[in-house]
Amino acid sequence: MAKDRVYEFSAPGRVEIGGNHTDHQHGRVLAAAIDLTTNASVCKNDDEVIRVFSQGYDPVEVYIHDLELHEAEKNTTVALVRGVSAAFVQRSCPIGGFDARISSTVLPGSGLSSSASYSAIPEELHRVCGVFGKEYLRDVDEAEFYRRLPEVRAAAGGRAVLRAMHIFDDNRRVTEQTEALRSGRFDSFLRLVNESGESSWKYLQNVIPSGSSEHQEMAFAIALCKKLLNGRGAVRVHGGGFAGTVLAFVPNGEFEAFKGRPESILGSGCCHRLRITG
Repeated sequence: MAKDRVYEFSAPGRVEIGGNHTDHQHGRVLAAAIDLTTNASVCKNDDEVIRVFSQGYDPVEVYIHDLELHEAEKNTTVALVRGVSAAFVQRSCPIGGFDARISSTVLPGSGLSSSASYSAIPEELHRVCGVFGKEYLRDVDEAEFYRRLPEVRAAAGGRAVLRAMHIFDDNRRVTEQTEALRSGRFDSFLRLVNESGESSWKYLQNVIPSGSSEHQEMAFAIALCKKLLNGRGAVRVHGGGFAGTVLAFVPNGEFEAFKGRPESILGSGCCHRLRITG
């Protein structure tokens, strides 16, 4: 990277179509790029500092010779920048200081309400895997999992078992979704989206934050969208869950009529049309 030269980068937003929480178990995910982007203008500096200025957020600074884990930074943007930089160094990739200015049309607030609720999922699944001497659920034989169910439940707990059942099933659903899209069976694809969403709610349990039963915003939004679609299209929690985003597949030509009702209840601007790009 030459000093005094500005480099421009752009990356599309991503929508998760299938495979909810399967990624951290090294499972299958069906994702697609959408017509919203994050853009960055980057230039080198001689300060040995990485500076990130992201529109609408506090600036971040990381000294490139201080890449150790800082406990106080956990679950923050600075921890992410420091961790990615450390990973480059661990792989013998040289790094240097730079300034990055980032803007984005990707919708804000589409992540998690509770990092504790989110982190509990891989932690519980790790206990399940430990029964079999494995690191990730992908490497656990499903038939053996069900044969040893009493042992797994005793070691990891009932909720962990339900969450593992979701991961096994959603990995299978990703394959079926892919095959349905390739063969033009869109009704089958939508059915699988709905099945995955129901599994996320009932088994993965990432719709309502743990210990916060009064926070039913996500559950309410899903129920409202299902009522409005009346058996057509598909609706599911999107991404990590516990808050953030509901993904709805609305029949062509009906979006404007559809969005009026959620916005009249949940607030203007809460409903956005996304297009999957090629």
